[in-house]
Amino acid sequence: MARSGKLLYVYECAGCGYRGEERFDVESHDGEISTCHACGAAVMLEWDAGVTMEAAAKKLAAETIARARK
Repeated sequence: MARSGKLLYVYECAGCGYRGEERFDVESHDGEISTCHACGAAVMLEWDAGVTMEAAAKKLAAETIARARK
């Protein structure tokens, strides 16, 4: 689930193989170049849409349950 309402972006470093992540408030970082947290090499960020969808599904479920309890 997305923490603090931020979207998850992931990367795999070609230099050292480290799989890292970064979080941003908006969806405009897909394909951006960032820095590997392990070795400092340049990496390309990929938006992990599944995390956003999971958070949205949990929110929808909670709202549906709340309405049903009224």
